Amino acid sequence: MSKVGTPANDQIGVWTGDGTIEGTSALTFNGSDWALNETVNDGNPTIGLGSSASERLHIRAIYDTGAQTLDYAELHTDVASATANKGHIRISPDGVEKLRINDDGITVTGNITVTGTVDGVDLANVVVDGDFSANGFMRRTGAGTYTTDTAIDLASQVTGNLPVGNLNSGTGASASTFWRGDGTWSTPAGSGDVTKVGTPADGQIGVWTGDGTIEGDTALTFDTTDDTLVIGASGKLAFGAVDVLSDSAGTTTLQNIDSIDATTANSIEAAISMSDVASGTLAIARGGTGSTTASAARTALGVAIGSDVQAYSANLGDNIGQQTIWVPAIAMRPTTTNGAASGSSELATNNIMMETYDFDTATEEYVQFAIQMPKGWNESTLICQAVWSHPTTTTNFGVVWGFSAVAFANDDALDAAFGTEVTSTDTGGTTDDCYISPETSAMTVAGTPGAEEYVVFQVARVVANGSDNMAVDARLHGVKIHYTVNAARDD
Repeated sequence: MSKVGTPANDQIGVWTGDGTIEGTSALTFNGSDWALNETVNDGNPTIGLGSSASERLHIRAIYDTGAQTLDYAELHTDVASATANKGHIRISPDGVEKLRINDDGITVTGNITVTGTVDGVDLANVVVDGDFSANGFMRRTGAGTYTTDTAIDLASQVTGNLPVGNLNSGTGASASTFWRGDGTWSTPAGSGDVTKVGTPADGQIGVWTGDGTIEGDTALTFDTTDDTLVIGASGKLAFGAVDVLSDSAGTTTLQNIDSIDATTANSIEAAISMSDVASGTLAIARGGTGSTTASAARTALGVAIGSDVQAYSANLGDNIGQQTIWVPAIAMRPTTTNGAASGSSELATNNIMMETYDFDTATEEYVQFAIQMPKGWNESTLICQAVWSHPTTTTNFGVVWGFSAVAFANDDALDAAFGTEVTSTDTGGTTDDCYISPETSAMTVAGTPGAEEYVVFQVARVVANGSDNMAVDARLHGVKIHYTVNAARDD
């Protein structure tokens, strides 16, 4: 291999033939920098990266051909396919792509900071935050900051008035038109000038007297201080062709009224005195008695005392309503199965005898009794109370009494189930004191209760109930039954 010419320092050798190499001043390397040089008017020095001329990246310095001064630097790519969106140019500082140039344009990832002016606008240190590929325009958000948006918020981002010329170029706009939703200026329906006739007084209501003229009416006024509508003398109030309220020569007539609500009727009644509208007697057909005395009125109405009506008695109502029946323990019988024990004892000081049924503290025990209910009973629910006492104990005095009943009519089978049990919870505390339990809730009698039916009652101490915690026998003295009558007599 032989060198050609005299190479200068840093020149790079280029083969000039088979076995010959020559230094070239157009390409040098000084140990750190590469230099690609062109002599005057020799063109634009270019570095090409790629396997072929049709698939290559070009880095080129473009010079002014006359003065040989550098105009600009250029990066461009050559690709075989012009439609495949190939040959992108990407800039990736620190391995992260921030800028891409392709057939669609320029894509920036992150913020753009501009120093200096663009088209004469000072954008020094401006930061644009947003993606122009997804949003449509840039909007200023503060001193030196901008963002991107797809729409303008008229409520928060626009101030001032929109010039009329911007709405359909102002065509059709005037002081008497408005901008419609269909994008046109239009005159409101029914608009036009109105002219008053005469000199209206305060409170007069305006009445049309012609197309475009209105006049105050002295016979129709409205007082705004007390919201009163006043119709002049000899006037009337009508609904359509039907007169409702009219006045003639000072006489007011209310007519053609189909119905009046209770409040209005009471007001009218309170305002009208019979002495103002009637004299003599008021006929029975018009709601009166046709009489001037009480006795004559009773005769006229056919309500003679003793035959048609009963004379008033302060105690008349006492026979109707709730009544009671007392059933003592000695009228009861224990059940054969788990029956309560019969008890009889005399108190020490005054020799009071107690005939009781004593109910155990651990086993639920029962007694029963039967009543043929009064004919006046309304065959509805009953209420029960227990009268009871207890022997000596120190703590836990709670007792729960249970009541149930079943009714039997003529020829009913007696082996029938009692109704749902109701309870009464009471608390003792003092040995040999009399305790009257609270009333139970309404007790439904089983069967189909009817007038004068035979009803069997069952009483129990409900020891399984958590409120029953007294550790000694509960002594039942008797039961009071509350029932309701709907007839004063049993005939």
